[in-house]
Amino acid sequence: MHYLIFGLILWVTVHLVPSVLPNSRHLCIQRLGENLYKSLFSLLIVTSIVLIVIGWRNTSVELFYQPPAWGRQACFILMGLAIPLFISGRKPNTIRCVVRHPQLFSILVISAAHLLANGDNRSVILFLGLSSWSVLEMFFISRREGPWEKPSAFPAKANIMVVIISAVVYSVLLFVHQYLSGIALI
Repeated sequence: MHYLIFGLILWVTVHLVPSVLPNSRHLCIQRLGENLYKSLFSLLIVTSIVLIVIGWRNTSVELFYQPPAWGRQACFILMGLAIPLFISGRKPNTIRCVVRHPQLFSILVISAAHLLANGDNRSVILFLGLSSWSVLEMFFISRREGPWEKPSAFPAKANIMVVIISAVVYSVLLFVHQYLSGIALI
């Protein structure tokens, strides 16, 4: 469990520090250079993911609460909504006209979905941690950026691309989930 917690703390810290202390990011870039800063940031994020996966797989499972009987089905549906939200954070599309922080909001949806399907200790730690981080991150980014200026509507082609990419990602996740978490979905 220590790896899971340390990986989560590393993930949250590496992401949250630039949002909470934007000047620290600029100072690091000035001292290290942009390429080294981005490389170090990426290395820390990959390290946090590896620690989370190792910690997840090596933590003894203890039931923390009994998830609802419909939780697993709700998880599949919510993930079907979360993936386009996540994808839309990088591609111009209509979702960005409705949701200010689509990727961070998708983490909140992913966390809720998994907490509906799983009531074990490691799920509670991971997904409450990620959902708390996403809410804090949205707050600090919104505070830093000021009032939201909604983008204009995007052409239908942009929305179709989000749907296609999301369908591919969802399909891939159904197959690789067992290798990441040890839990087969199909």
